[in-house]
Amino acid sequence: AAALFAGAGGLEIIERIVAGSADRLAAGGLLALEIGAGQGADVLALLDTTGRYVSARVQRDLAGRDRMALAETQSS
Repeated sequence: AAALFAGAGGLEIIERIVAGSADRLAAGGLLALEIGAGQGADVLALLDTTGRYVSARVQRDLAGRDRMALAETQSS
C-alpha cells in the first residue's frame, strides 16, 4: 500500500529510499527504483541532489513511459 499511496506529491517514499540508500550500497552498487510514468525528471533531480550517485538514468517501458530509475553509487 505504501508504494501505491506515496503522499500528495507521489515521491515521498522514493525520497526516503534515495536519502538512505547510498549508505547501504557498496561503492559502485546499483540503485534501481520502479517509478511512475512522468516521474523520471523529478527522480533524477533527487538522485542528483545527493551528490552520491553517478550514471543516473531513466528506463522507459514498451509504451515509452518512465518506468525505472537507475543510478550507481560513486566508487571510492
